[in-house]
Amino acid sequence: MITARFYVSFIEDFAGGNAKVNFAPAYKEGRNASWSAATPSGKIELQVSNPTAIEFFRQSMKDRQDLHITFDVVTDS
Repeated sequence: MITARFYVSFIEDFAGGNAKVNFAPAYKEGRNASWSAATPSGKIELQVSNPTAIEFFRQSMKDRQDLHITFDVVTDS
């Protein structure tokens, strides 16, 4: 399992209440210096239709909060 630290860089709204949420690595202003030395750039882009999720991402962007994103292997049972 790997955990990365990202922030919402911008949100693009679409008709019907959908949005595209763009994330960038959180290494600005000296944060996460050891992590960013190995991974200095990146981008995650999600198409989101859940209004609750869109509002969560809007609020984290407004509050300038970093988010942890966890990558883990999915095992089918």
